[in-house]
Amino acid sequence: MIGEALVEPKLFDGLRLLELTGLMGQQCGKLFADMGAGVVKLEPPGGAPSRRVGPFLDDVPHPERSLSFWHYNTNKRGVTLDITKPQGQELFLRLARQADVIVEDTAPGTLDSLELGYPQLAAFNASLVMVSITPFGQTGPWKDRKTSDLVNLALGGPLWSCGYDDHSIPPMRPYPDASYHLASHYAFIGAMAALVQRQSTGRGQHVDVSCHEACHDSTEGAMPIYYFNNMRVRRQTTAMPPPARPSPWCSPPATANTSSPAFQRNDGRGTGLWSGWRQKVWGRTCGTRNTGTRSPARRQRGS
Repeated sequence: MIGEALVEPKLFDGLRLLELTGLMGQQCGKLFADMGAGVVKLEPPGGAPSRRVGPFLDDVPHPERSLSFWHYNTNKRGVTLDITKPQGQELFLRLARQADVIVEDTAPGTLDSLELGYPQLAAFNASLVMVSITPFGQTGPWKDRKTSDLVNLALGGPLWSCGYDDHSIPPMRPYPDASYHLASHYAFIGAMAALVQRQSTGRGQHVDVSCHEACHDSTEGAMPIYYFNNMRVRRQTTAMPPPARPSPWCSPPATANTSSPAFQRNDGRGTGLWSGWRQKVWGRTCGTRNTGTRSPARRQRGS
C-alpha cells in the first residue's frame, strides 16, 4: 500500500534467544539480534559489567552512557535477574522453557552447580540449543584457567602475525576484544549448524566453544605453514611487499629451498601457500606486472 514502509523479513525472525554473557559472548548475541532474532539479555542486579566499559557519551562515565555497551546490545531487550537466588533461577527457567537458543559465557560448571546447565534445561526443552563460550572449553586440563583478550591472542597465535616484520620488535595488538569477537563468531556458526540439524532431528544440542581454539583456527596460513613447511610467517602489517620484490612471505630455515617464489615440494612443483597464480592475481590487483609469476611446472609445459 502507498505510504507504508516495506519491511523485509530477516533470517532469524521468530527465533527466541537468551543471552547470559559478558565481554566474551556479547558479540554472538548481537549477530543474532541484528538478523532478526528476539534476544533477551540477562543482567545481574546493578547491570552487566560491560556497562562500565568506555568510551562514554560526552566522556561522562555512567552505566547508561557506555557507547561500547550500546554498540554490542543494539536490538536486544533486557531482563534483570540474579541466577544465584531462587527467584532469579525460577525466572531463568521460565524463560528457558520458551527459548530456542541460549548463549552464555560463565565459567565451566557454574550453571551446572545451580542446576541450570544444559542437561537440566534439555530435560524440559529438548529442542534447546545452548552455546557455551569459555577461554578453554568445558573440559580439559586448562578449563578452569583465567585469561584476557591479550592472553587469548598471544596464546592462540594471531598475535604472532601482527606487527612489524622485524621480530626483535614486540608484536602489535589488533583492535580491542579481537579474541572475544573470534569466539563469538565461531559460537554463531556453531549455533547455526545446530539449528540446521534441529530442523531434521527436532532436538537441540550443547555447543562448546573455546576462545583459545577459535583464535588458533584464525591464524590463516601461519599454522599450516609452520606445521607442514617448518617456516615462520613474517609479519606484514606495515611491510606488504609488491609482487615484483623478491621478498617471500615466510622466513625459511637455513636449509630451505627458496629458488622459486613458490615453496618447493620434493617433486619441484610449488605448493599452494604462495603459488604462481596467487602472485599473478596479486599483481593484477596492484596494477603491476611480474614476469616471474608462473610456477616451475607451468614453465616446463611452455604455458
